[in-house]
Amino acid sequence: MLKILLLDNEPLFANGLKIILEAIPDQKVIGVYNNADDIENNCADLKPDVIFLRDFLFYKNDGFTAAEKVKKSFPDIKVIMIINFPKAALVKEAHAKDFKVVIDWVPSHTGADHHWLTTHP
Repeated sequence: MLKILLLDNEPLFANGLKIILEAIPDQKVIGVYNNADDIENNCADLKPDVIFLRDFLFYKNDGFTAAEKVKKSFPDIKVIMIINFPKAALVKEAHAKDFKVVIDWVPSHTGADHHWLTTHP
């Protein structure tokens, strides 16, 4: 069973993503957090396989920094960043830290309002 932690400051998005992820066999969301410090503090106990991280600038701590610390302490945990804008420098930095990146909104000249892109290092 794949164990997943979610970090997002919007409960509607986080709960929706949880429902989608848990509809896939052999996956379980073991925690949903809105504070990056909670991810750092709970990884040792919960032992997730994957962290989904969205809107990574949070009140007390930014999620990017938290994920970086988690990755140093637990290198086998996969980090997937979901971002709302295609900022090349951020994507490049994420790839350098071995994070996967999903860009969930990209303006399109084709007339489509919204589509998903996945980037790979």
